[in-house]
Amino acid sequence: MLEQEDRNCLARLPSRKTALVVLIGIAVTVTLTLVHLSGQWVGQRVFKPVHEPSLAHRSKQLLSQKVLREPAKISWKDRQDEDLKSRNKEGTDEPSSHQLKGGFAKEERTSGSMDSSKRPLPSLNSIIGERPGQNLSAVNNVGLLSVPSRGQTEHSFPPPTRKRVDQITALLDPKIGQSVVPTEKLLQGTIRRERVPAATEKLSGEMKWSRRNVYDFNDRDRNAFRGLRLRNKNDRVWKSKEAIIFNRVGKCGSRTIIGILRKLSDLNNFNLVSSTVYNSTAISTEWQSYIVKVMERVKTPYLFQRHLHFVDFTEFNARQPMYINVIRDPLSRFVSNYYFKRFGDGRSNQNFKGSKEAKYRSVTECIIKGYKECVRSGSFYIIPFFCGQRKECRRPSQWALDEAKLNVEKHFVVVGILEDLESSFRVLEKALPQFFTGAVKLLLEPDDKQALKNASTTTKYKEKPSKEAAAIMKKLMYYEYEFYKFVKDRLERQKQQYGIGMAE
Repeated sequence: MLEQEDRNCLARLPSRKTALVVLIGIAVTVTLTLVHLSGQWVGQRVFKPVHEPSLAHRSKQLLSQKVLREPAKISWKDRQDEDLKSRNKEGTDEPSSHQLKGGFAKEERTSGSMDSSKRPLPSLNSIIGERPGQNLSAVNNVGLLSVPSRGQTEHSFPPPTRKRVDQITALLDPKIGQSVVPTEKLLQGTIRRERVPAATEKLSGEMKWSRRNVYDFNDRDRNAFRGLRLRNKNDRVWKSKEAIIFNRVGKCGSRTIIGILRKLSDLNNFNLVSSTVYNSTAISTEWQSYIVKVMERVKTPYLFQRHLHFVDFTEFNARQPMYINVIRDPLSRFVSNYYFKRFGDGRSNQNFKGSKEAKYRSVTECIIKGYKECVRSGSFYIIPFFCGQRKECRRPSQWALDEAKLNVEKHFVVVGILEDLESSFRVLEKALPQFFTGAVKLLLEPDDKQALKNASTTTKYKEKPSKEAAAIMKKLMYYEYEFYKFVKDRLERQKQQYGIGMAE
């Protein structure tokens, strides 16, 4: 009996399987249909497509709603007056000069401003923008290097003069004046004229000086020149006084001068290239050639400073830049260098390579006992910076002295004297105004940071030599003192030539 039932179940099993498959298929089909329909419903509700009308249709709508207006019927000044009236509804109090220069406090921004009929027009600098690193309270003209924010255009710039306002209004308002200059041309012309502020304007207050024109150059690295600002193929041929080399003599105030040059590069907009190689003054011909080629490619105007004996560019078939330098009393320079090598100054501590006994030996003892450091290598140092790279220039001789004098007259615009640095800078301002305008003011009125730097360059533990030791060194430095007197006389003649007297 059981076997018969089993056989019947097995006989009905294929039909049951077929029915099960059919049911499963129907269920899947219904499920997919429901998912599809629900997806369409969700998509229509959540992701409802937005059909943008065409530009012509939108314009017709706006015109029908009277939103669009004809811009030609509203002049530039009318729009500005409407804007000013909308801002000045709360009062007619005239803002102070401090506010006009950007000194608004939070509560002052909400107070009333001056009447639109009295408020001066914004200067074009408020459209052009400011140069990075400038203090806006001290600058009247700034250049195009950044886009101003809304706060800058409304509050940060001092008002222009009445004459300037009239000129701008006449140019921009068709109702005033017969000929109208297009706005873009006016702005281009203004940018060209006002890109670099006058030195006197920028020096009128405290400044945040920019290093935008300062470049460090490791002339030992043959690829370092790629980091400099180089000339383009279409640049004009540079003039003789647009390329200056300051082959600075050691321990002659050059670090103080470089601090001023960094500010002057920002003030007068020239490229200051500073070598990071300090102890190689006499270099190979190949090295000289590399420096010459790099300097030929640097964008002018530039000033290149480095501890370097004179290099004649014409020997490498290149145009000769002009040189400048500053020297000091040879014995005073020697004593300063003697102690600097041992103890450094406020900005650096030197690692003296000699013995402890030699480190603490006084300069008087060194001279009187005839140590090589004093009586040989220390007695002839300044002249090679003006004589040149030949070996004969590094040996005390009348020829080296004469060669140095000849190069000074031929290639050096100014050689200043550290003991009379103010007069030296006054001569430099007259001879090279493109580079040194404002130098005297920066020298005589340094900011706090520069004053600390200047004080920190004083050599530590420096002692004057005895009269006996000084007499010995001056005798050994005969050629150095002859050259020093020659430079002093030349500087005096230049002071007379430029009308620089004691009264100044």
